[in-house]
Order: sequence, then structure tokens, then C-alpha cells
Amino acid sequence: MIDLLEKAHPSGQKPYQDVMPKVQIEPNSRVHVRINPSAQSARSLPGEYLGVSHYDFIMFKLPSVPGVRNLLLPRTVVEVRYLSDGSVHSFQSEVMSHIIKPSLLVFLEYPGRISIVEMRTHKRTTCSLPVMISSRHGDTHGIIGDISQGGCRITFNVQGKAALRQLCPGEKLVLRMVLKPDAEPIVMNASIKSLEALGNCMGAGALFEEHIPAFALAVDEYLALLQEAAE
Repeated sequence: MIDLLEKAHPSGQKPYQDVMPKVQIEPNSRVHVRINPSAQSARSLPGEYLGVSHYDFIMFKLPSVPGVRNLLLPRTVVEVRYLSDGSVHSFQSEVMSHIIKPSLLVFLEYPGRISIVEMRTHKRTTCSLPVMISSRHGDTHGIIGDISQGGCRITFNVQGKAALRQLCPGEKLVLRMVLKPDAEPIVMNASIKSLEALGNCMGAGALFEEHIPAFALAVDEYLALLQEAAE
């Protein structure tokens, strides 16, 4: 677990970026919200992250279910958990205010500490690798945005391919990629772990279903080439 700890700063003075944790979460991402987490009357709800004013406040959308508004009083403690880059992030904060129209929106104090629990066995490396994707809903081309021996994140175009929008977590994919110049494509089976809509594209987190030594070696060599290029 990694704790990003708040450092003291003079009252009324905005902290610099390097002394406060930065919330790293994509807009419209799903979160788990727990109101009064230490109390027996704690209430858990699904939520949606809407935006942030760094070091001032962070905003979420919650479902308008009976009794929730009565819990969202100023200075009420709220715990938020979410996934980011394969890790579970969590923080506690206090309610600043909320509004009920057009939806139930909650404004929290910007967190002073974010806890991170790494869930991946293999650390992923950013890349831009073309890939051919096959599924029971059809085939398409995409780009692998990060990769490791254990999985990858893919972005692919679904414009004009409505069937691909029916993909769901748990479904199987066949990925064809070339990791070395002039090499034959490598074919890997994968399962979808997460999905997000990105306009005319979709993003998918995929977990490779097999451990093939030759593939692991090819990935390591590909990542080494990326590292050399970065240097």
C-alpha cells in the first residue's frame, strides 16, 4: 500500500502541487461511495465521478434514493473507492455541500491523503501498438495503449460497428499483434476485465488468458526497445 500524505501548509494559502496528492481518475468513472464509514448506520452507494477543482473540491453524482440527502450534511465523512490504472485508490473526505437538480451532486473537500493498493502482478508500460481484435461481435483494429506480460489496455473504433458496443466484461477476445519489426504476428487469447465508452471508440482492459514463455520474452524485448527509445 502507498500513502500519499498531506503536508502542512499555512492557513488560507493554496498548497503547491508537489505537497498534495493528485486525484487521477477519468471523468464519468464509476466509484464506490460510503457515507459515515465508521458508523453502524454507514450507507454504501454507487457513484459517478464528474470533475475536480484541484486542491479545492471534488464532485460526484449519486443516485437519488430515499434518505440519502439527510446524510449529506456539511462535514459528514465520506469514503470513496475507485479503480485507476489497475490499482484500487481510496480516500476519506468531508461533505462541503450538495444540490438535487438536475441530479444529486455532492461536493467533497479535496482529499489530503489517497491510499493506493496495487492489484496487478505485472506493471504495465505505455506504448502505441497496433492490434487486430476478434470477438463474437465482429473484428476491428485498435491500438494497445499499455502492455505487460499479464494484460493490456486497448482503444478501438466502433463507428459503423454497432455490434461491438455489445461487448461486456468477461467476454473473450483474440488479439493479433506484431512486437518485432518483420516478425510474424503473435496471437493471444484474452478476456475483457473493464470497458468504457469513448465517443466513437471504446476502451477495454484485457487480461491475457495464457502464460506463454515465448510471448513473455517478446513483451520484455518490446518493452526494452521502448525504454531504449525513451532514453
